[in-house]
Amino acid sequence: MELMVVTTEPGLETDEPCEVLHEGVPYVQGWMDANDALTALREALEGCGLAESMPYARADVTVAGIGVVELGRITPEIAWRLAALLARAHKADDDADGGSRAA
Repeated sequence: MELMVVTTEPGLETDEPCEVLHEGVPYVQGWMDANDALTALREALEGCGLAESMPYARADVTVAGIGVVELGRITPEIAWRLAALLARAHKADDDADGGSRAA
């Protein structure tokens, strides 16, 4: 098996076998996209007083190089609060559009 060098930052290279990595797949870019999205989510949660609501959230990347955000486990209370926030945001969008959007 050919060894690939994988790095996310200068000085953090590894020469361990990467059976699931394929040359030319943008793993680092996928992870960076996911990490940027997670940062934005955390900032939005902080603005809503829920900064510590998703302690297990993390950025990750699939074997195809697609960034994903794993939200992890949350308490039922946090799920209810998030649902209420999303419902209010959806209603605000509908009100701003004159109620023209389908639910």
